[in-house]
Amino acid sequence: MVLEINKFFQKIKLGFIKGLHKPKYLSNKEINQIRILNNPNNTGVEEVLNKKYVLLVFHDSNFREPREKIVKKIGNETIFPPIPFKEIKNSISASPSKKLHEYLIKKTKIKKDWASLLIGFQ
Repeated sequence: MVLEINKFFQKIKLGFIKGLHKPKYLSNKEINQIRILNNPNNTGVEEVLNKKYVLLVFHDSNFREPREKIVKKIGNETIFPPIPFKEIKNSISASPSKKLHEYLIKKTKIKKDWASLLIGFQ
């Protein structure tokens, strides 16, 4: 029961953060579909999906800048690592690839200029 209350409060809290919109917990079915569509170089998304709870949120230009680089070059490869999401204790976030973002916006009615973000915790 305590975990469910914590899960509920995390979602509510995100709804009050400037620039964030439509926070939604993802089902196991949705998580599995995202795994299929995820780009293998987007290790951040994979790590987020391995967390107990996974949230999808959208953000506009009023949302804060990331605290760390969301893209890293390792040799000739471009990697998209997870980065901490400071608004939820012990959480990480990752930006979906363009293909995955397009899938997510089809499933959710959003404004075209919003970006998607996945957040995982616990």
